Amino acid sequence: MPEVGLALTATMIDQMVVDSQTAMDRLAQTRCTAQVGEVRVRTGDARDVINQTAKELGVDLIVMGTHGRRGISRALLGSVAETVVRTAPCAVLTVRLHEGEGRDRSAA
Repeated sequence: MPEVGLALTATMIDQMVVDSQTAMDRLAQTRCTAQVGEVRVRTGDARDVINQTAKELGVDLIVMGTHGRRGISRALLGSVAETVVRTAPCAVLTVRLHEGEGRDRSAA
């Protein structure tokens, strides 16, 4: 969720979750040629939510992208991928695009 300078009501948050789920479902339909799982949208700290969901579903592998930040930017921003790798209840595969590879973000 983006940080905003106002208080959000529960109704506003619920609507954001519904809108995000709809967008993710639409993206999955256009990008996936085979159904390999299900799309879930959850709120909360990403590190905690990823690990909790993995435990709930009994998954064998978490696959996640990483920006590959280093140095001060990583120290200031933290690394969700690094934390998940260290604390996950299963194996974690991280994937990072190399500079210049296609980064089509218009779909989301």
